[in-house]
Amino acid sequence: MRKKYTILTIGLIVFLVMVYFLYTPSISDSNFKVKNPDDDDKETTQVKGDVDLIDYLNLEAENRLLKEEIDSLKTNLFEYRKAFIDPDSNDISQYYENVDTLVYKEVTDNEIILLVRNETVDGDGYRLTISSKEIDLFNDLSDLKNNEIINYTGTDGFYSGLIKENEFNAITVSVNDKFYEAEIVNFADDISFWYTVYEHKRKSMSEEPDKIRIEAMNGYGEVLWEESFDGNLGG
Repeated sequence: MRKKYTILTIGLIVFLVMVYFLYTPSISDSNFKVKNPDDDDKETTQVKGDVDLIDYLNLEAENRLLKEEIDSLKTNLFEYRKAFIDPDSNDISQYYENVDTLVYKEVTDNEIILLVRNETVDGDGYRLTISSKEIDLFNDLSDLKNNEIINYTGTDGFYSGLIKENEFNAITVSVNDKFYEAEIVNFADDISFWYTVYEHKRKSMSEEPDKIRIEAMNGYGEVLWEESFDGNLGG
């Protein structure tokens, strides 16, 4: 009897142990995971990345709106300038003060070109104005002197000058390895003006200056006149 009781007791204990292991999750159970500290860092990084992306997109949107506002202001300013020029007369006194004579005028949807005769420090000369939505520039041009057949003035992306008796068919301005072809406009029987406008970023004082060369050519592409000089630094 005692032997049967002992066997029954042992069997009950074994049954209870089996039930315990079957119904109690083990450490290796897939439902029980020990959290890796690196997971917190990954989650934090992910959240920070999402926030940075949102900030970036918001900044991009603000920059687009700002650019659109600037472009609109430039357009309005350009239209405002054109409004001061009477298309049916040579009166540009609302645009220029103390103008002696308007020599040349060209007004299009995208550009204003004015050449006026005026008094300069060195004597009589001209003032050339080139205006658009992006720029509003002018150069004072000196008269051609003695045996000069061409001259030039300007700096930093805007060069211009006069040509005597249409001596040249083409003028180029080279900046290092880039070439810019000038516009040539005849405004009298024996004289023309030329100009070129291009994007330019002035170098710092610690950099090597740009190598600039102006060449004037005849109809055969032969260089009849040239001038080389260094670009400005600083500013």
